[in-house]
Amino acid sequence: MNEYKALLDEGVVIFRFFDEYVADEGDQLLLRFIKSLTIDEIYSMKIMIWDLSDVTSMTLHDTDGARMANFNKQMMSAIEHPEKDVVAFLSNLVLYYVKPKNKQNTNKLFNLFISS
Repeated sequence: MNEYKALLDEGVVIFRFFDEYVADEGDQLLLRFIKSLTIDEIYSMKIMIWDLSDVTSMTLHDTDGARMANFNKQMMSAIEHPEKDVVAFLSNLVLYYVKPKNKQNTNKLFNLFISS
């Protein structure tokens, strides 16, 4: 399960996950969020926080390379703009992770990002 809080005036968005983290839940939440914004709102973001502290279990189902390639394509399509520098935007975006309290879930999360 998940929820988010966008503080666009401050350039901050907080994604919070709790209970079971299923497959590509984070990617899908991020895509839905990005697609709900205007291009100026997207480029106003400076900090993303992924709070996984209350995740009780995780599954890596549907987290393979092909899925990642599709996610990257959809994300680039949502943020590309002829008047904006997507590389500079992504390079300056700061991402923080709050690790799951459960050590086993922290290990799964680490493996997920290593394989992506």
